[in-house]
Amino acid sequence: MDAGANRVGTAAWVLILLALAFRATAASDDPVLLIRMPDETALASDPSDADIARFVAERSPYVQMTAHDLMRDRAFARQVLGQRQIFEELAAFQAQEGITARVRFIAWPDAFRFFADYVSDKSNPPIVAQLGDTWAAYFRSLGVVAYERRHTWDVRVLWYWKDMVAAHEIAEGEGFLTACRRLHDAPLPGLVAPLAIPTAPDWNLLHDLSVWLYNAGLPALISTEKKFGLLPWKEAIFAGPEGERAVHFLIQLAKRGYVALPERRSVELAEDFLARKYAMVILGPWLTKLAEKALGPEWRTRIGATLPPRIGPAAAATMKGGSLLVVLDPTRGRNPEALGRARRLVDFFSSSESQRRYTEALGALPARAEALEASPYFDLFQTALEQGRTYPEIPEWAPVVENLATRDNLYAFWKRLSVLTDVHATATEAEQTARARLILAALHSAEVDINRELSPGRFALLRPWLLALGGLLLAVAALSLWHRQVERKRIEELRQTRDLLATLQRRLTATQDDTVSPRDSSQSATWAVKGYPALYLDATKRKVYLRRSPTHPLEEVIHGAEYDLFRHIIECLQAGWHETHWIWGYVIWPTAQPKFPKEAFATHCTKLRKKIETAWQLGPMLGRGARHSGVIPIEVKDTHFYTDAAPEGTASPIWRLFRASEQAMRAYQEGSWDEARRQIEEVLRVDPENWLGNALLCHMVLRDPAVAHNPMAQKAIAFAHQQKAHYEQAVKKLEALPQERIDAKQRERIQSRYEALQLIVSRLLLPESATPATRRQHPWRDRARLTAWVNYLDGANQALPDEEIKTLREIQRFLRHRLHWAPPSDVDEQFRSFLQDIAWDRANWPDERLPRSKRAFKGWALDYAVAGLYGLHDDAESKAITKAQNLRKLWSIRAQLRKELQQEPTFEQLLYACQRRYSWSQTLLERLLELERSRSLPLWDEH
Repeated sequence: MDAGANRVGTAAWVLILLALAFRATAASDDPVLLIRMPDETALASDPSDADIARFVAERSPYVQMTAHDLMRDRAFARQVLGQRQIFEELAAFQAQEGITARVRFIAWPDAFRFFADYVSDKSNPPIVAQLGDTWAAYFRSLGVVAYERRHTWDVRVLWYWKDMVAAHEIAEGEGFLTACRRLHDAPLPGLVAPLAIPTAPDWNLLHDLSVWLYNAGLPALISTEKKFGLLPWKEAIFAGPEGERAVHFLIQLAKRGYVALPERRSVELAEDFLARKYAMVILGPWLTKLAEKALGPEWRTRIGATLPPRIGPAAAATMKGGSLLVVLDPTRGRNPEALGRARRLVDFFSSSESQRRYTEALGALPARAEALEASPYFDLFQTALEQGRTYPEIPEWAPVVENLATRDNLYAFWKRLSVLTDVHATATEAEQTARARLILAALHSAEVDINRELSPGRFALLRPWLLALGGLLLAVAALSLWHRQVERKRIEELRQTRDLLATLQRRLTATQDDTVSPRDSSQSATWAVKGYPALYLDATKRKVYLRRSPTHPLEEVIHGAEYDLFRHIIECLQAGWHETHWIWGYVIWPTAQPKFPKEAFATHCTKLRKKIETAWQLGPMLGRGARHSGVIPIEVKDTHFYTDAAPEGTASPIWRLFRASEQAMRAYQEGSWDEARRQIEEVLRVDPENWLGNALLCHMVLRDPAVAHNPMAQKAIAFAHQQKAHYEQAVKKLEALPQERIDAKQRERIQSRYEALQLIVSRLLLPESATPATRRQHPWRDRARLTAWVNYLDGANQALPDEEIKTLREIQRFLRHRLHWAPPSDVDEQFRSFLQDIAWDRANWPDERLPRSKRAFKGWALDYAVAGLYGLHDDAESKAITKAQNLRKLWSIRAQLRKELQQEPTFEQLLYACQRRYSWSQTLLERLLELERSRSLPLWDEH
């Protein structure tokens, strides 16, 4: 019993496996379906039922259509029965790949909707489809394009009879009108009109119009440039000034009877052109096969092709399009075997051999480069392919631009224009003007209908919400400004109150000190000790430590560049630590560190304030001020830096610095010179670079020159000389900045410090022993390396490391790129001369003047080359290389102004910009402009 059951189960499994194998084999044998539009020439007349039945029977291995499908539409059947080459290609594919493929033809007007419906059903298998290149973006957005290759190119060119017109006389709009006038006034036998444009209701209406729009200067029918540089934006722009220019040109042609606008299709119009009814037509490459059939192989001696006439400021252009072969996969990758077969069919049709055979039969332009260049008519269309413009690849093109509403508007446009050609002889000027307005209205209507579905239409739907959001933001901004004003007023009141309390406290402290005996004065504390946490300053290690309690060890909290910023804050607070003080703004901070760029300065100040308030729990601080002026204030409110903690090693409590500073100031003001000197030395032991301590000690030296022999005093004098250079630069910055950028108190404060330093420096010479050792900055490349570079360029047997050769070639490429207008050999020669001078001329290039970085080296080399190429020379006013530097600055300013103003800047605008950036005088600018004119300098592109 069990054995019988096992045999039955085994048999069932065998049957299931055989069924699956049979199904897989059947699936692998499914033919690849190709859906495309008929491209070859149609039959001369409608076929009969017998013709259709015979065609389907003969082509049954390769066609996926029934006789009934073709009998329903005789005009479409006439196109299908004219196809020949496609079946030969499918037979060749089957013989080469061993894969069966069938084709189903579909009319162009029905193709897009058919493909859209097909991919909407996920159960449909993958197919190979011929798509217009404007449709591909739509199907890519759906995610159903698994593979694609361009199949053919299509361009519009102006075909003309060589015995009627010449190519050179129709290249420009005026010449085109002249040629049309000549043909119209003295027509040849059988000539209906100089020019003909087909107006049958199909999508050639858009293609024929785009040719004239492009030649009127329109860059694209649909603009895809971002709004404000940020917001994605798609908008039809063909009814703007360029569109009106194109329409006015067509209206001129129509009014004067130079153009015929028959409601015929392009193929029918081509036959009329070959019958010499028209001197010129704008059609595609397929005219070559018709011309060869009608006129014989020597047809090119009688007919020519060129770009349509240019009627705007831009170069001549034309419409460029074509078709693609794509694999549409509604399953989205769930049938990999079918996808593989479909891809092989696309690759076969994209091969050079297939493209050559197929496009020759159609008279089309193959997409593959080698097949295109081998085409017998490639030279006719080469310029059009190079200067042709494709439509923008946007998903909205097929459903929005190529819809019935747009076609109806364009049909109305061409029909209204054709009416103008019929009545131009009898209509009055007012009637013609009214009809011209109607023509423009049709173009504007097409643009409005398209934009209703693009970004402008979508924005119109969001506009009420955006207005409401804008109103809300304005209300929030107004509330914020009101709150900020109230807060500033409150801070000002607090500041005045604290200043008053501080003054009263100082007077009270002075009264208490008078009652304290001298023996206890050093032991008494002016203010109550608050304790911990305590901050320590270690000037030797350039660090700040925190001690949270007497039992906690020192904890490093600040080092590096932030140490300088913290010292900057402490320096601003120490001469009255319990009062209100503002730190320097970055704009005028004399010793600002390069590690703190302007945009990071406020961030670091805020971090320090938060550390003081939150992390170190030293009390609240205020940090508000005029950000537009670059001043980031930090004010003490209830912060306690004071403590009774003792020093530890080289680290001392900041309270010790504050206390010594306060007592030093008091003793100096009271004339207690010994006490003042003792407290000053205490300050400098804690912080040798302290501004207050060094400044007071210098004033002590001025009062008593005997103190100058003190080593600490000599260091203070050296410190003053060093600080004077920094403050001198700060004063220059202040003079260049507008008044509203700097607070008046800040300006007065830095000016008073600078005047104090001038007094100290003028009366106290810098001792030789106190002169700080100058840090020797090594040049980027020394003279030995530069000499090796010269020898290498001269071709000597000079071995250079690969890295040096790489660097040398990089600089040469940089100079050639920046001086692209000059011959490369001349640029290289100037660079070689620069290397010789800098390596061997020690008089003009001493060691301290050698470039210290690659960037500086490139700048000097560029200036040297500019001076040499422009023939600049040294004179009494300046050196040639300085002139080159100033000229490059001038060109940079001018290029920037051109970009901002969209026009050539005036002399006043140039002068204002140069004064703001480089502080140039009017005389210097006039000399540079005169130098430009006298030398006839070539144009310079400042990158």
